[in-house]
Amino acid sequence: MLAYVISRLGQLVIVLFVVSIVIFILFRVLIPGDPAAAMLGMDYTEEAYQALRRSMGLDSPLIVQYGRWVAGVVRGDLGISIVDHLPVNGLVLKRLAVTFTISLIAIALSGLIAVFVSLATAYYNNSWFDHIVRTLSMTGICMPTQWLAILLMLVFAVWLRLLPAGGYQRLSEGAEAISYLILPVATLVSQQVATLVRFLRSNVLDVLNADFIRTARSKGLPEHAVLLRHALRNSVIPFITLLGLGFAKMVGGMVIVERVFNIPGLGRLLVRAIANRDYPVIQAAVLIAAGIYVMVNLLVDISYVWIDPRIRYGRRTGG
Repeated sequence: MLAYVISRLGQLVIVLFVVSIVIFILFRVLIPGDPAAAMLGMDYTEEAYQALRRSMGLDSPLIVQYGRWVAGVVRGDLGISIVDHLPVNGLVLKRLAVTFTISLIAIALSGLIAVFVSLATAYYNNSWFDHIVRTLSMTGICMPTQWLAILLMLVFAVWLRLLPAGGYQRLSEGAEAISYLILPVATLVSQQVATLVRFLRSNVLDVLNADFIRTARSKGLPEHAVLLRHALRNSVIPFITLLGLGFAKMVGGMVIVERVFNIPGLGRLLVRAIANRDYPVIQAAVLIAAGIYVMVNLLVDISYVWIDPRIRYGRRTGG
């Protein structure tokens, strides 16, 4: 197991190295314009333009700029924001904490709701409850995130005036901060639960048709014990994989939710950085999001052993 973890950590370093090259080159190629020219505005002299480019390190060849950036990343220095003139570490980590908090709450609620609803629909298979859940799941999967976020805001913030329409407060600031989380979390949970329920329900129903389930029932086990001890346990590993990937995608892709609800998270920071051609912030935000994605995959794989001790990494199963 230890050898497997070390191997995966090595793969993580390689993946992040490749990602760093891709984002460093692509954003400079795909994003039009020059950050120095954007900062100087419409009226500037060539001398001022060249001096600003030198101060920003943009006059060096790309390979030299990349080498400086990677050396800084290895030291834990993500650079200085071209627009804010502040360390990128503080800017990105502050916004990441907001996005991470919302994503963690949303994925935890999504997992709990999905397990409960999936087991209930499997128990009452083909009942009116099962048909309603399947219809709602398909609706949630097909519904655009932006449309759902605006609909929830319109109903609960504008019409009913029960919740704030946007903004964010840290949980340490008091109970009022929870009200700012309800709408964005509800938006994320609605779509995540729709996917998880359809997936887990299908897996549980497949397991319930297996021979060992009939054996368990023949021994006199009550149906709830069959569902929890046997059906759920044998269906949960692919579910955990989907849950982990869902969390990683939330952290890396909350741009729409953050923009609709005016949340100062990583997604909004990245959009602003792209608009202003703030290369250090763009590179740091994408690199951190990629790192979280790979690390979550590693943690999911490690969790398999805890869920099912029969799984062992790095061992031969054959003779």
